[in-house]
Amino acid sequence: MTTNPSSPQDEPKIPTEDEIAALPRGARVAFAARCARRVQPLFTHFWPDAPRKHVEAIDNAITLAERRFEGSRSASVNVYADAARAAARADDAAADAAYADAPAAYAAA
Repeated sequence: MTTNPSSPQDEPKIPTEDEIAALPRGARVAFAARCARRVQPLFTHFWPDAPRKHVEAIDNAITLAERRFEGSRSASVNVYADAARAAARADDAAADAAYADAPAAYAAA
């Protein structure tokens, strides 16, 4: 018995910007949360000494996005406020990561 190599149509496809833009807002948020969750381990892999508050901020931001559209289509103002605070903390984490990486980038150049 021979095995058939996978055909190009069997391979997963990455959606285009236009395809993502055509999705309803909730689907875009869910897609972004799923993508973020999949690459989240890279944060600690490339910044193993990241302050715990940054690791938690990123996890909280992803979790809030996941919860926002998992069941109910309605959200309270508190959910949006929590999401905004989590996003701000995640942004601080990203800025600190860039700052921590600056000496390595300078040395490489």
